[in-house]
Amino acid sequence: MNNSFQPDLSTLIQGRIEKLKLTSMIMEMERRLQIYLPPSYDEQPNRCYPVLYVHYGQRIFEPQHPGDEAWYLHRLLEELFATDRIEEIIVVGIVAERVTFHRDYSHYVPAFQSSIPGGVAFEKFIVHELKPFVDSNYRTLSDPAHTAMVGASNSAVFTYNIAHRHPNIFGKIGLLSPLTYSFHDKQWLYPTPIPKYNGTLWICMGEGEGEFTLQVRDLIDALLAQGFIPGVDLFYTLMPNAGHHDTAWGAQMLHSLLLFFGRAGATPIEKIGRPTAVELLGDDKIGVGSHSLVINPLVYHDTGFYMTALSGKYRVTHPKVLSFQPYNHLYGLAQGESDLIFTIDGLTATRRYFVIPNLRDVVHLHLRAYTPLETPDVEQIWFEMYPLMRTRKCCYEGHLTFPRGFAIEGKFSWGMRKFEQQADGSPVPNRRLRATEDATIDYTIERWGGLDI
Repeated sequence: MNNSFQPDLSTLIQGRIEKLKLTSMIMEMERRLQIYLPPSYDEQPNRCYPVLYVHYGQRIFEPQHPGDEAWYLHRLLEELFATDRIEEIIVVGIVAERVTFHRDYSHYVPAFQSSIPGGVAFEKFIVHELKPFVDSNYRTLSDPAHTAMVGASNSAVFTYNIAHRHPNIFGKIGLLSPLTYSFHDKQWLYPTPIPKYNGTLWICMGEGEGEFTLQVRDLIDALLAQGFIPGVDLFYTLMPNAGHHDTAWGAQMLHSLLLFFGRAGATPIEKIGRPTAVELLGDDKIGVGSHSLVINPLVYHDTGFYMTALSGKYRVTHPKVLSFQPYNHLYGLAQGESDLIFTIDGLTATRRYFVIPNLRDVVHLHLRAYTPLETPDVEQIWFEMYPLMRTRKCCYEGHLTFPRGFAIEGKFSWGMRKFEQQADGSPVPNRRLRATEDATIDYTIERWGGLDI
């Protein structure tokens, strides 16, 4: 099943986007904003609106530069307005400023080496300057029940940390591809133990986000240990084939909008509509005595919302071959095969799993990329966060070891946000890589972005 959002760039936008700067006395700088006002805002002067605050505001609407990715959030909103699936809302996009990017989103531990946490100052700006400014200058419903915040990557960490400190302001939050550990020394980016946020929490992670996908399970486990109840105040989706990039985040916003502002009901579980189907996704092979296989039982709803079930009932047809543990962990006990039957909300899905002896937990991949003649004189390029070293002119190679089932979706780059392009300069579809067996994989890069050619 595919409920991903695909923007129609030919349609005219009925609402409008205001771009402005707000001088912060707290941060001693200007902060840029992009504020979306819905179609009825000017037509109904007595109407007030819920507000969604979103980080990385420079990319949530239109691309910054030709060939860049964007969320196209305004187009998704107006599609949902037109089909009466959500109420009209105001969106406040908070632009990530390059000069403060590495410190704004860290309260406790910096995500990047040599950066200093500046999340407290950024939090004070949002709570004491930004939100009062928005509520004073726009017609908002300012209570926590009508105020939400969404962040992606390291801004997702900030979103959780500001919200648990101010649940009286932010009644619902969304974490897109949240980081779990710092890049340089793998420190936990949240307080220990993680405080429970007293609101509605939605988390979405792409299946193709590599190490980030594996690490977010630690965050989910920590939240469950603190008393979150799946399907009540915690909603989690492991999105098939999605990577750590703007296109995926834009498509995934469908689910947070339905959960936070849906017209299907009053409570979060009612807003997402009626469950209609369940499907067991993920790998179907596991080794005897190997690491657990984490499966992905996706529950689909009639509104277009779907989420990964963290509860439900499991049964295996051959318990001497296969066993299961809470939160979707399967273990191989003996060579053979067994059906797994999963039931939730009156819906059932069955899938066959194969248990194989001597199935290694790791896979070795040799990646080889052939680059165009105009490639800059750089010693390495990256496939997402994984480096390939130059071995000869226009050829870069990397020998990488990944956990079996490891998946990543993304592009090659030769510098910060300097991605590969198609020969005509248009964006390259994201490449998908999955570690299922040892292999050598060749790639051809047609053109680089970020060059004056």
